[in-house]
Amino acid sequence: MDDHELPAAEAAPASTPEPAFSHDVGALEEQVKSLTAERDRLAAALDAATHRASAAEAEIVKLRTTAAAASAADLLAILWALISQQTKAGVAWLRSKIPANHPALPWFDWTVETATKLGCEAVRLTTAFVKWATPRVIALAEKLIAQAKEQLSKK
Repeated sequence: MDDHELPAAEAAPASTPEPAFSHDVGALEEQVKSLTAERDRLAAALDAATHRASAAEAEIVKLRTTAAAASAADLLAILWALISQQTKAGVAWLRSKIPANHPALPWFDWTVETATKLGCEAVRLTTAFVKWATPRVIALAEKLIAQAKEQLSKK
């Protein structure tokens, strides 16, 4: 045997240890999978947000077109319809968060029903009050203006 040659038993140890970087490769592959999944999730969220933004932009254009063509009284009706629509959508979203067999669901429905009735009654009473008070306020204002003119003419 030469000095440079080693016996076969000494040349290769009984168990060859894995290189230290082989464990790092497995961890890096898992990290790549995780980051890829996160990228895909964020891309889907971005697509959904872009879709919602496009829908909102279309709604804004529609409302601006409607508002430009409407009179002041119609604008109030449009505003009221928009508020009602958004409120109904919010209540429906909130109700969808309550499980179907949850004990609070009947209470939620009763609360919404009661609030709706009270709101409708408040609108009705306010409208009636404004109709009743408008001619009286106009008459009182005319009377006060006449008294002010009379007082100014005496000076």
